[in-house]
Order: sequence, then C-alpha cells, then structure tokens
Amino acid sequence: MDRTQFQMKLTATAEQIAQVERDLEAIRQPVDALGGARDNARKAAVGLVELAAIFNEGSEPIVAKVACLSCGKPGVATATRCGFCWTKIVHAAAE
Repeated sequence: MDRTQFQMKLTATAEQIAQVERDLEAIRQPVDALGGARDNARKAAVGLVELAAIFNEGSEPIVAKVACLSCGKPGVATATRCGFCWTKIVHAAAE
C-alpha cells in the first residue's frame, strides 16, 4: 500500500466527512440548504469505501456465506455446523 496515496485519501475523506457534518447542521435551516447534503454524504461514503479498499489491499477475500437450511441465518459456506442453531450442515459432493 502506498503511504502517500493512503494519506491523500484519508485527508480527502476527512474533508468529506466534515462537509457532511456541516450539512447535518444545516438541517435546522430551510429545505433549500439541504440540496447538497445527499451528494456530500454520498461522496463521503464513496471515500470511505475507497479508503477501505486501499487499507485492505492484499488482504484475504471476504468469506462466502450461505443461508442455513434449518434456521435461514447466514453462515460460512464451508462450515460443518450452523453458528446459530448448531444444525449439522451437509455439503453437496464435489463433482
């Protein structure tokens, strides 16, 4: 991960979050003042996602999840038992 790129993105994201905070303060103002709040919130959210991508560069991929057939709760696809109801999970045989 490039430290300079990380610092630049972190600074830009902090500025976007500060803008969102200013927009939230404007909620007490007339409706016209809220016009850009949604766009600024989206920019800040995108900045956070990009920052997370830079930060997690080279890390392990997200583990696949599947729903338990008994209780319907999500769980790790390779698990042998459900993490919620503890029902034994039978995986289909690899073909």
